[in-house]
Amino acid sequence: MGFETWWNMYPRKVGKKAAQRSWERLTDGEKAEAIQKLPDHLQYWKNRGTEMEFIPHPTTWLNQGRWEDQLAPSNVLRYRPRQVVS
Repeated sequence: MGFETWWNMYPRKVGKKAAQRSWERLTDGEKAEAIQKLPDHLQYWKNRGTEMEFIPHPTTWLNQGRWEDQLAPSNVLRYRPRQVVS
């Protein structure tokens, strides 16, 4: 699997050439890990309702090794409405 596989999976389609240059600087192990862990990030963003503008640019995600980020459990809600007492 290579860059095109990763690119097709990544939701934010901006800066493809820059992302490909970043991809080429990764080791084979980093490339494999980035592809392997991307589905977890996709699910995390989906569960949180992350707007596209808040998903990192592809180049940023690769350059910063964001596949190594520890993701919060998806079942934890940040906002819980207060109960209304009548």
